[in-house]
Amino acid sequence: PRVRRQRQMCIRDRVIITTVMLLAAVCFIVFHYHKVSELDKFAEESYNQIISAYERDDFEEISARLEKLKAAWDDTQTWAGMTVDTDQIEEIEISLLQSISYAKIQAKEDFIGEFILFNQHIKHLPYYEKITLESLL
Repeated sequence: PRVRRQRQMCIRDRVIITTVMLLAAVCFIVFHYHKVSELDKFAEESYNQIISAYERDDFEEISARLEKLKAAWDDTQTWAGMTVDTDQIEEIEISLLQSISYAKIQAKEDFIGEFILFNQHIKHLPYYEKITLESLL
């Protein structure tokens, strides 16, 4: 009876530990997805505002909005880097920095091309963010 009771407690303890680990993993996944979704939403709002400023040739507003977008990206980059390839992260980072540089020197055509490229990279993040067995290994 004593050995049986110890075995039952050991199994119960394993079930509790497994449940807690599973709950922690689910919370992590939900938080991770939320952070990337927030960035996607913020980038979409910023895109519309930056395009409006671009049409008015207001590079001061464009630069200010890009700096806010960079801060949002910096806040989310670590989370995105957990499931997105390093190459993709670097492409987003380079494209954003190029957009900022072009906005500062008011290179209109170069800016809009690079900014649209950056926006496309951000729009594809949710696709890359899908957590799969391959991304976890």
